[in-house]
Amino acid sequence: MRKLLLSTAAIIVCFTIGCSSSSTPTTTADSAGSRDEQTSSEAETSGDNQTIEGETQTDPDVIDVAQTNPLENIGELELIASDFGFLEGPVYRSDEDALYFSDIAANTIFRRGDDGIIAPFRENQPTNGLVFDSQNRLLIATQSGRTLSRLDESGSIMVLADRFNEALLNSPNDIALHTNGDVYFTDPPYGIDPELSDVGCAGVYRLQADGNLSRFWCNGIDTRPNGIAFSPDQETLYVAFTRSGQILRWSVAQDGSTGEMDTFVTTAGGADGMVIDGNGNLFITSRAGIEVFAADGTRWGEISVPEQTTNCTLGGAEGKTLFITGRTSLYSVQLQ
Repeated sequence: MRKLLLSTAAIIVCFTIGCSSSSTPTTTADSAGSRDEQTSSEAETSGDNQTIEGETQTDPDVIDVAQTNPLENIGELELIASDFGFLEGPVYRSDEDALYFSDIAANTIFRRGDDGIIAPFRENQPTNGLVFDSQNRLLIATQSGRTLSRLDESGSIMVLADRFNEALLNSPNDIALHTNGDVYFTDPPYGIDPELSDVGCAGVYRLQADGNLSRFWCNGIDTRPNGIAFSPDQETLYVAFTRSGQILRWSVAQDGSTGEMDTFVTTAGGADGMVIDGNGNLFITSRAGIEVFAADGTRWGEISVPEQTTNCTLGGAEGKTLFITGRTSLYSVQLQ
């Protein structure tokens, strides 16, 4: 059991570019006049930033004044617990008021209950991305286990996918669910030696409810598809690419099939997990902490976190608590 830490990290909420501090976690909202300039600067200074072949960056639309900045009046960043190995995959289960998250290094899924106590939920379990399906069964991207699996009510693990066209998957990383029961997941090579990839590329897959596994993205092993999430209407699927820092998006038909793809935005680099709120705002983990974008590409700003972030999810009362996994620590911040 992890010792619950009572200390909190101070966060300064500011809405002009010049008020951030290098020593204190901050929330920064971009001014409309400098947004495009800052995005361009971030793309130029990111060492790993590269344009995926065949794709061009689309300029964000002009800000819609009717939109509400989700960073306005947010609370302080709270450090919940630390001293983990490498955290990932937070998912909130509302009927239990509980947060589940992965410690990849410890091969353990942890659970934080409504009493705030953090305890191992499942040990000796390769793990990364987590999500509960409509029957509250836990789906697990096992990463080093090289499978997409499901923890059934009996406690047994069922492998849902481990091969594509007879080739072993790389290391399933993150998961998104369609309301029709289809499961979408990313498959970078983080859990294996990239040179030993059996499928030969980094991929993004769709596992249909009938068991059919298809792949709608297959590119160089170093493209590193990572976080994945649906828009609220499920008409758009977003995927974060860690190496380039880009967020690509696919149109999705009612039957779950994917259509046209383009580049949505480019982050500060190191794009990882993400979550999307009911208004379509994307909260994306990156080198900047948590970068926040509107559905039209407007960059609202960022939430600074005192270590590299890996993933995030929404939970708590009315889904207004943003839970954040850093590499070694768990954080939260209250949204309005």
